[in-house]
Amino acid sequence: MAIAQIREAYFDALDAIQEQETGGDVRMSAARLSPDFASQVDVEANMRKVATMEPVAELTGEEFPKGEKKLTEQVEEYFKSVGNLAEHPVLGAIVLDTKGIKSSLAHGIGRMKAAAFAAVPAVIENGEIIDIKYNWKDRGYDTVVIAAPINIGSNEYYEGVIVLKEENADRYYLHEVLAITKGAGSPFWTGDPSKRSAFPGGDSTPSLISILQKLVNINKNLAETNGENAPKL
Repeated sequence: MAIAQIREAYFDALDAIQEQETGGDVRMSAARLSPDFASQVDVEANMRKVATMEPVAELTGEEFPKGEKKLTEQVEEYFKSVGNLAEHPVLGAIVLDTKGIKSSLAHGIGRMKAAAFAAVPAVIENGEIIDIKYNWKDRGYDTVVIAAPINIGSNEYYEGVIVLKEENADRYYLHEVLAITKGAGSPFWTGDPSKRSAFPGGDSTPSLISILQKLVNINKNLAETNGENAPKL
């Protein structure tokens, strides 16, 4: 079996396990994006905006530390403290629940990504849409990626959040973070970051990490064109 097929089967299995544990079945939900939604969103312009915008959250990197409570429990409490919702100006209310926490953990976790759970609401509320997919792999739902820069300690990262467009609600599916500058603490991922998927079902092109890498490349190109610091839009 080809590596890509093995990877896809692996993430399919993770999704199936997560659905059984939470009692959900995201694959049976209906797509909710209007047919002309993608034409109304300038993804390229949004990527340039995200690449140079100010961070939407300031984290220490010590959020949700190891202790008596599991990471899942800590994040559940945090999401509950913000009403289990985050409001995006275009998409509206996004549900933040245990399903999303578990699916994000299932796709890999490390210290920076764990801390970045704390920025998920801010990214949804202040970030821009940088990727749209209709009827993902013919599974009856759509996906949208919202991204924004965040600070973790003294380092800046891009954080991307995948939102599932379901029949009854739009919900957080998972997030990833990618350092803008070399030498920053690395988030966790497995294998080639340009191929690893964070999308439901594990299709390898494009991965969420590779989408965030595009933001890093845009930032770098603007910095080289305009001087040491890219302009803030």
